[in-house]
Order: sequence, then structure tokens, then C-alpha cells
Amino acid sequence: MNRPFYEDDLDPRKGKEIPVSKVYDIIGSKATVRRMLRKTPEVMVKITSNAKDMKALKRMVDYIARLDSASANSGKEVLEIEDEQGNVFIGPDAREDALSTWQGIPKSDGSRREAFHIVFTMPEGTPPHPVREAVKELAEVEFQRFQYLFTRHDDTPQPHVHLVVNANPIRGKRRLSPGRKDLQRWRETFAENLRGHGVEANATPRAARLVTTYSVSSAQLHKQKREAAGTEINNRRKANVVNVDAMKGRLKAVYTAYMGMAKELSEGNSDDRKLSADIMQWLSSLGREQSVERGTERAL
Repeated sequence: MNRPFYEDDLDPRKGKEIPVSKVYDIIGSKATVRRMLRKTPEVMVKITSNAKDMKALKRMVDYIARLDSASANSGKEVLEIEDEQGNVFIGPDAREDALSTWQGIPKSDGSRREAFHIVFTMPEGTPPHPVREAVKELAEVEFQRFQYLFTRHDDTPQPHVHLVVNANPIRGKRRLSPGRKDLQRWRETFAENLRGHGVEANATPRAARLVTTYSVSSAQLHKQKREAAGTEINNRRKANVVNVDAMKGRLKAVYTAYMGMAKELSEGNSDDRKLSADIMQWLSSLGREQSVERGTERAL
């Protein structure tokens, strides 16, 4: 083994950055694995869009505050939006008031990503208020150098929070340019904050769950609907069959790491031995010969 498995969760806010490329760090701590095996709800964090100028940013803010025409016509309630200083805006002038101090964004015809729209989601049945508080606490840490706005939407069974953040810092020079590691760190912090509010949540990467299906984005879904010429598309999850050989190799490496973890734990205390047995039972249930090409949910 390269190193012992951590007993407790890695705290992403203490400078412990998890290299996504390392299978042992993909698996994470024993606490994370225990939660995964007992099917603890997984958080979702997704960058849904970006704005390259103020025109696009205003449309983005109108959407999250329910000020856009589509929301207005549907009769949905206009929502409060809160900024990084705790100021709350609501009503027809909310967007103009909230964005009046935003810096560094061109009025029109922008050429780079000036703002990001990020959505934090929990599964159906999660109490909404802790979701909002968990995102607020995350934003105070992750985006402390940036201007941002956020609000909670309750229009679906899955409670979710929309956050719009300015890529131009108010302190320092480094712009916001999120990548895969950032998204995973946000997931881990979001889950940790939820647990701090008494909500069970986990943030294991797809690879750690040996998952090979990927959600289709909203844009892709709409494109599929247009191409289907009116045919209803119900399945938003499709197998990612791009570079199947690479996927199989990655999943095999993670599977092997779990086998090593189970072997190490089998020599530990009673709790470790129980976790070892649970890991082996889970791996056995997956079926090692499932095919990625057939679009199965888990494969090796």
C-alpha cells in the first residue's frame, strides 16, 4: 500500500488538495467509503453556464431571481438574492441594485468568461434550509475574494441553490477559473457543511463509485429533443463511451485500490474488518465483466 487510509474526512479547507489522478485519493477516507456503502445522498455541484459580458450576466441574475419573462409568465414568485456582504435584494430593481458595484465586466461583446453560474443540489427529501446555509458557508470561504449572488430555488423536489460569482477578484489578481479539482473540492466542502447542519451528505467522485454514466446537460437535452422531432426523451443519463479503453483502465485501477484497501482493513480492528467485508461484498455485487459499451451503470 502507498499509505494508510485516512480514518477521518480530508478537510479541503485546510489546504489538503486531493489530486484527482491518484486512485487512492479518489477513494478518499474510510469515513467517505462507509457513507458511500450505506448509500448516503451524494451532493451535486455543477457549473451550468457562464457570462461573457454584462448583458449575459443580467439575464443570468434575472433567471435566478425569477425576474426573467419566462418565470414572470409562469406566475412564479420573485425571489430574494443575497450578496457576499449579506445585502438582500428583491423586486424589479433587484438586478440593477445587486450588480451596481460589480467590477471588471464589459457591457457587451465580451470575449472571456466573466461570471459563472453554479448550482448546488441535494436529492429529494433533503430539508431546504440547510442546503442554503451550507452554500452560504462555502461561498464565504471559497469566494471570499469575489463578488457573488445566491438564492435557493424550491421549484423542484430536489432543493438547490443558484450562485452567480464574478470571475474578477476584488482582492488580488488571480481570476476565477474553476477546473475539475475545484468542483470536487466544492462538493466536499458542500457535503461537510451539510453534515455540520445535521444532514447526511457525501461527495465521492464518480470514479470512486465505479460509475460510468454521465448526466446529459440541459443544452444537450434540448438539442436531443429538437433532433428527435418531437419524440419525448425521458432518459437524461447516457453512458460515456468516449475513450472506452481509458475508462476501463481507470475503473480497473480504482477497483484494484479498493481490493487493496479491503485487504489492509481486514487486518485491523473490528470496525475495519466490518468495512473490509462490506467493500468486498459491494465489489462482488458490481460484476467485473459488465460492458461499458453496453452503457451499464458500473463496469470494469
